[in-house]
Amino acid sequence: MLFRLIVHLDCDLNYHYNLFMPDRKSLNALEIGNLQPFRLLELLFDRMPMGIAVLDREFNILRYNPTWHGFSQRYRPPEGTPLAIGVNYFDHLTGAEPIVLPLFQRVLQGETVEQSGVQLNAGGITSFWDIVLAPLIEDGEIIGILNVSVDATERVEAQKHLEQRVEERTEELNRRRKIAESFLEIIAVLNSSQSIDDTLAVITQRACQVLQSQACLIHHIEEKTGFVAIQASHGLPEELKGFAGFPLGTSKNADDKILNREPVWVDDFSALPKLDSQLITSLPAEVRRWRELTNRYFQAWLAVPLVVADQVYGSMAFYYNTPTTFDQDEIALSQSFADQAALAIENAQLYQEIE
Repeated sequence: MLFRLIVHLDCDLNYHYNLFMPDRKSLNALEIGNLQPFRLLELLFDRMPMGIAVLDREFNILRYNPTWHGFSQRYRPPEGTPLAIGVNYFDHLTGAEPIVLPLFQRVLQGETVEQSGVQLNAGGITSFWDIVLAPLIEDGEIIGILNVSVDATERVEAQKHLEQRVEERTEELNRRRKIAESFLEIIAVLNSSQSIDDTLAVITQRACQVLQSQACLIHHIEEKTGFVAIQASHGLPEELKGFAGFPLGTSKNADDKILNREPVWVDDFSALPKLDSQLITSLPAEVRRWRELTNRYFQAWLAVPLVVADQVYGSMAFYYNTPTTFDQDEIALSQSFADQAALAIENAQLYQEIE
């Protein structure tokens, strides 16, 4: 409503255009009875809570009110020309031309432009505006542009923040639904007559999907041989599928944590210190090949202990092809899948004992 009032006063009272000029000596020639419309417009111009500026056809700033001046102080880029009478609009707000110039050109064709949430990127400063741009007409010719603006930056950013929160909440609900569906499927498999290999295949597949990893492995530590065998896997590249496992202690720090029933992870393989060349050559050829390929395909890794009948059976490991930050929720969720795998293994062992 305020926009329409300003535009109406400006465009319909065309004879008072000189009111907007810095030199208002022409007012002295007016009769006293004609001063009232000018005083009303002057009051509106100076006290409106919206920015008002008058530009000529070359987009030079002829006049502006205090609100528009406040907008300038907040959003003018450092390289922009300071606000003053006669300064070109696009010299003042450098970078705004791609968005604003087409609007100004429409106004110079006689159109009144009204838009909400117009995004301006001036010198790296982003802002949003509700605007009305109207042609200034004198003697039937367009002689300039009236720019009426309201700062909508806080409103638009708040709306974007709300939309982002809604989107994140929706994603979280979908994620929880997938987790619930995965556990229901795993419970159904546990209660079926499927083999332990088929059961672990389902668990690793669903764990990969829920945790958005590219590969998931179940390792079994064979106590007698001290060998860490790959018992089940999902998502491994073809070059890695043929590996049986590796000796316990090959990755001493990780193995110690698993044996101590603690999770272990690497956020970014590239950030790890390089191993001593002598140590690398002392590793078995298969282990060196495994490390070379896993470093080629993956960038992050998380492993949680697999505890069966209160004994450390092995681990459940997740591999990611990009650096990944693991929070406590993801670690807890990984452990939940490991616990399901442990239950399946324990059930299979009990079934064998019964037979």
